[in-house]
Amino acid sequence: MNVLDHPVSGVAVIIACCLLLFQRWWRKPHPKFPPGPRGIPLFGVLPFMGTFPARTINQLAQEKYGPVMSVRLGSEDVVVLTNWEVLNQALVKNSARFSGRPYVTIFNAVSGNKGVIFRDYSEDWKSQKHFGLKVLREWGLGKKRIEDIVNSEGDYFQECIRSNIGKQIDLKKYLFNVTGNVISQITWGARYEYNDVIYNGILEDLKLLFGDMEYGRKLFWLYYAPELRYLPGFERAYNHFLERQYSSVEFMEKRVAEHQKNFNRNDIRDFMDAFIFEQRHGTEMNKKWFTDEQLVMYGKDLLLAGTETSSTTLAWAFLYLLHYPECCNRIEREIEKAYGINGIPSLSRRDETPYIMAYIQEIMRVRTLVTLTAQHKTTEDGYLNEHFIPKNTTVIPCLWAVHMDPEIWSNPEQFDPYRHIDSNGKFVASDKIVPFSMGQRFCPGEGVAKVEIYIFFVKILQKFEFRASNNRIPSLEGLLTTIHVPSELNVIFEERH
Repeated sequence: MNVLDHPVSGVAVIIACCLLLFQRWWRKPHPKFPPGPRGIPLFGVLPFMGTFPARTINQLAQEKYGPVMSVRLGSEDVVVLTNWEVLNQALVKNSARFSGRPYVTIFNAVSGNKGVIFRDYSEDWKSQKHFGLKVLREWGLGKKRIEDIVNSEGDYFQECIRSNIGKQIDLKKYLFNVTGNVISQITWGARYEYNDVIYNGILEDLKLLFGDMEYGRKLFWLYYAPELRYLPGFERAYNHFLERQYSSVEFMEKRVAEHQKNFNRNDIRDFMDAFIFEQRHGTEMNKKWFTDEQLVMYGKDLLLAGTETSSTTLAWAFLYLLHYPECCNRIEREIEKAYGINGIPSLSRRDETPYIMAYIQEIMRVRTLVTLTAQHKTTEDGYLNEHFIPKNTTVIPCLWAVHMDPEIWSNPEQFDPYRHIDSNGKFVASDKIVPFSMGQRFCPGEGVAKVEIYIFFVKILQKFEFRASNNRIPSLEGLLTTIHVPSELNVIFEERH
């Protein structure tokens, strides 16, 4: 008789297996691993995160576990950092150790280990990041060329608004268009009309990657627990997400092919030309690393990051003006004093508009776009705040917690631009507001984004007044997937007199 045929023995084996599985589930990677909740098998703490996971995690950190804590997301133990000091210690002072990138299925399934955003830490990645910073710096903050592009695009958008005076427009959509045109001119030297069917399709796919009302919540779960993609409902959301990425990949492949065909080493027009120059005429190592496949994914990353960050920050800025008309009145007076009705905005004159700078910085604080920033991965064993974090551990900086830290900001939930203005009426830039992250993984397009946000914001309000469509002001709650976006922003513009 087989021992398993005996009913008592069979039950005992089942119980032992369950206990073993539970023990494996409950066990942490190391005795000194950061403390934190375990949740339930398969899902971890995901079902208990609520509608705003960053807030839930920060509350657990403040009330029980401390600023270096762990949570189980799906089947993985993840470390979360929840204040500025530990973020600075990890991402800046120990940058190399915390600059890895885990495999993020919903993105890496398309990009593999190409591009820069979701590529793991390596000499190859560092070379690509350095190259991108070098090229973008030539276009970026303090350089007249990027301001010319942004102001020119702002003029196009002013004409678009003027042709739609008194009509409802989807401002979120148009902000995607204007910021998309800036990054497209920098990356592959092209600008598109706002009714261009093909480019609008690409931008719509990118917008819905993060602002999909139907699949948004499921995408958040899939980001942290990709094994859920095999379950009904999640499978559909996952496949839609991949399809939207593939559309931008196909679009970018065509742009790369055009640049390869028309390349002239004596006429470097844009980012793709600069990349191809390195590919053909750089060092032998660069020839190995600078491939067409890498350029396609790099272009996709630039388009994704370059449109989403700037357009969503601007959307929040205009939405908050609807809720805080007194801020709008102050901004209008400041624009009139600094630029008049026809002056050309420039970030080099930001000292003349301290309230606008304070307002934008407060928007970046109170509406953190990436509340739980892109996952990092440790590249070696080490300690942080007396907690041991093994190599290859996923680490998530909680930027929202930094921006809502009552130790830094009094009444952090309150929207108050004046907290960034000193007693002399000067704008005070804060290193505690980090919408572009910190350390080696900071966003390389930060300089370009700051120019875009300032100039587009000023140019629109310089010429026009606006109100909510049907006098129904959208909620400030927004939609939270992997980023935090306004759920809608339908407005009506009128000429300013």
